[in-house]
Amino acid sequence: MSLILLASYPKSGSTWMRVLLSNYLADNDEPVSINALVGVVLQSRHEFDERLGLSSWAMTPDEILHHRPRFHELLAADLESPSFAKVHEYYLRLPGGAPLFPRAAFSSVVCIVRNPLDIAVSYAHHMQTSIDRTIEFMAERRAMLSPPRFDGGTQLPIPISDWSGNVSSWLNQDELPRILVRYERLHANPEAVFSEVVSFAGLPMDRERLVKAVENSWFQRLREQEDRVGFQERQPTAPNFFRKGLIGDWRNVLSRKQVQCLVERHGPVMAELGYLREAEKFLARG
Repeated sequence: MSLILLASYPKSGSTWMRVLLSNYLADNDEPVSINALVGVVLQSRHEFDERLGLSSWAMTPDEILHHRPRFHELLAADLESPSFAKVHEYYLRLPGGAPLFPRAAFSSVVCIVRNPLDIAVSYAHHMQTSIDRTIEFMAERRAMLSPPRFDGGTQLPIPISDWSGNVSSWLNQDELPRILVRYERLHANPEAVFSEVVSFAGLPMDRERLVKAVENSWFQRLREQEDRVGFQERQPTAPNFFRKGLIGDWRNVLSRKQVQCLVERHGPVMAELGYLREAEKFLARG
């Protein structure tokens, strides 16, 4: 069975999309547990080693990438439809041209994008680091999550590239059918945008069920649930995962210099997605 990818740069809204899908598929009156969201894990060392009969700890990151397409195919073959997988990796091809995410394992991709100005604020909070350091990380073309460590780790290395490279790689690939979801539009009109995702994913459309799923996925409900039971995907050093979920909060946090830095490094892709104009207006105010 083929998987549907939920692809995004970190802190762009893929977890919210998983919450929406989980509530829609469950069709319950009460919100689903945030610790039981839909989404197959493609970066599990244990699964990788078990299915391939290999030891990922004896491999370099490049060697692991070489085997991941086959791992994806084996994993997808055992799944029922519909199945989703959240990824922060950029769309890359391995030496020789084979895609990391082959059509044999994946049917389509929901590409979720968010204004990098808001990502810088949210990601800095998530990682409990400075905004300046976060901006630098967002510009690193060889950026990787879960890099190899000597003290263990449950995830395989996750190459994400810089923000522009990550987003462009998914927008420009033509191997997998895709739908583009802007976080800002999803925030402004969740029912309309999520209905497009439901249709794209081939799920049965039920308007009453969709409205209920959106109501059960409101940010305040997620925050209350996290405060009550915790969220297993929260970084250990961060006070919470679901922080504000606001649009345009960057205007209250980022300095002129920080905005300028992000524009200089990501301006072309920001312009393509409609994010550059508001940054230029901010900078023009002096």
